Amino acid sequence: MKQLYVVALCALLSCLSLSAQDTTELFSVGGFVGYNLNFHSADFQKLPGIPNNSPGFTSGNGGGFALGGLFEYPLSPLLRLQLRASYSSLSGEMTTQENPGNQLDISNPDAVKVTDIIIEHRMRGNLNGIMVEPALSIKPWRNVSFQVGAALGFLLKNEFEQEEVIVQPPSVTFLNNRTIMNDTSGSMPGDQNMYIAAIAGISYELPAGKHSTIIPSLRYYLPFGDIASVPWKVSVLQFSAALRTAITPTPPTPIIQDTVYLRDTTTTIIAGLDQERITLANSETGMTELRENGAIIERTTIRESYTREISRSFTLSSALAVSGIMASGQRTTDPSVTIEETEVHETFPLLPHIFFAQNSAELSSTRLKTMSIEQTHQFKTEDLPADALGIYTYNLNIIGSRLRDNPSASITITGCNNNTGEEKNNSALSQARAEVVRDYLVKVWSVNPRQIAIKSRNLPEKSASNDVEDGQAENRRAEIATTSYDILKPVSIGEISKSAVPPVVALMPSVQAEGGVTQWELVLKQGARTIRQFTGEGEPSERRWQVMEAPLPDTEEGVTATLTAVDKAGQRTIASKSIPVRQLTISKKRAEIKGDKRIEIFSLILFDFDKSDLSPLNQKIMGEVKQRIAPNSAVTVYGYTDRTGSTEYNRELAQRRCAEVSKYLRDTIAEDKLIVNPVGSDKLLHNNDLPEGRSYSRTVQIVIETPVQ
Repeated sequence: MKQLYVVALCALLSCLSLSAQDTTELFSVGGFVGYNLNFHSADFQKLPGIPNNSPGFTSGNGGGFALGGLFEYPLSPLLRLQLRASYSSLSGEMTTQENPGNQLDISNPDAVKVTDIIIEHRMRGNLNGIMVEPALSIKPWRNVSFQVGAALGFLLKNEFEQEEVIVQPPSVTFLNNRTIMNDTSGSMPGDQNMYIAAIAGISYELPAGKHSTIIPSLRYYLPFGDIASVPWKVSVLQFSAALRTAITPTPPTPIIQDTVYLRDTTTTIIAGLDQERITLANSETGMTELRENGAIIERTTIRESYTREISRSFTLSSALAVSGIMASGQRTTDPSVTIEETEVHETFPLLPHIFFAQNSAELSSTRLKTMSIEQTHQFKTEDLPADALGIYTYNLNIIGSRLRDNPSASITITGCNNNTGEEKNNSALSQARAEVVRDYLVKVWSVNPRQIAIKSRNLPEKSASNDVEDGQAENRRAEIATTSYDILKPVSIGEISKSAVPPVVALMPSVQAEGGVTQWELVLKQGARTIRQFTGEGEPSERRWQVMEAPLPDTEEGVTATLTAVDKAGQRTIASKSIPVRQLTISKKRAEIKGDKRIEIFSLILFDFDKSDLSPLNQKIMGEVKQRIAPNSAVTVYGYTDRTGSTEYNRELAQRRCAEVSKYLRDTIAEDKLIVNPVGSDKLLHNNDLPEGRSYSRTVQIVIETPVQ
């Protein structure tokens, strides 16, 4: 066995040593397209928390496409490092059938016939993701290669669909009067977003040009982990075709060659006997004379051939200019960058509506994040994301923690439906929606059941327009109401906001290259730390540095921009520019008694659909807003709507909402320090494809800017 290891090591070293024999290729790039045959293997009866009567799922299959790029680096003529990246589908479906019994066919009164009932259980995994595949490619024959490596995937989509269907006989239904039950979809339980597999493959190379190759391949992926919290693996057999192009070295320095060949012969004949030969030479010609008795009888003159070689160097120079682009679009030459800190305190309202999917009463069909009992003990509102829709996903957890901390408070949960289609007059569905919210608060957050009352109805009391799909989505919900302000009060989050002046720095490189530019690089560094890096081929063009995109300059040391360009002869030119940086922190501004300010943002939501009057909850919030306004504060009131309705009507509705809020502020702030801006639907604050996004867009924002000394 030891001798076998030695032989294998020697073979590998021999392959690596051949790398110096092939200098015609630096590396190769390309792209590929493939088709995946996906084989799903499993061992589970149902997904956690998802009802299913299946006797068990074991196997299934599916198909999907893969599209990506590849990079290869030759180690030797026989050995290459390979990296592929692709967008790939791993979807597939598993089915199983059962015969739970039979039924009596009474359609024929003269005969008794028993018909088997066949129920088919279907489970589909919808899986799409980004795959990165490092591998080692070995080429034992001229056109055939073998690959071994690994696949590392991040699943962008990891969802399931399930249903149980009576396939025989057609006259039988479940208790819900349908031939389908437990039809459910959603995210895979367990948040398994990584896919890891070993790879083995074979490929065949077909020439397609001077430096290009077409490569059909066959690869097999052996998985190392499950795609869910149950035993469920996906192996893949992939058929693909790639187009690969080799990148070769830069041509050598140009040589101009001139070759001149001249031959001149002059002959003179004189009579005589004795002969002697005399050879004369100079730097450019050879001359031969034939003499007899001192007299020249023949003379030959030869101008010899010669070759001249001239090596010519192309001219190459570069320059780099910098300008700042202000928020207005105005440009400034040779700017300095100022990064300023501002204290921002924002109040986010709590939307007490839980929106469900059509005909569903499962929390998994909502966009809310649920927790385990252990996780509730670590929950803090200070850790919530600083945006309204992000906070909304934690709605039930916020309410649960507040009810647990306020045992004397109580809430009423009203389940509703949109009273259309399968939900029409479906009071049982409304009741189930209220109950599932109550059960989560009681079982997970340990809220006393006596603190919660539940009701049900069809449309909500203040419903959205039920004639359009947006309104129907908003009406299938559970509403939470309370007389205790502490349960539904807004969430306040304070943070330090940074801004840059100018926000954008334009970098304008220029290269004068008589022989043409092959490649260039533009690097921004603060000390040894790289802030940005731009690269390209051919003539460079303007690049823009978005200052507030990470990484940011973190000290007051200047940022150095360096341009490097290479021409076709391999010559290199460098130009650089320094950009001053100033860090204007809050502590520094206050120490230097500069003009600092504190910004507070209050959002008043829950304007009912097409309404502008303030609810009692928002009136209480207005009392808190007035307490935050100082004599030197400036206040701006922005009015917004959702996308429903015309632009003109929405501006008028936003104006009415602004006026309602301004009425509460008139006795607190001077007229010249109050600005009203009815935006309407010209700018949508949140994603209006979501019902909660539309609800949060029916708002008025109050921005208070107070100077701090």
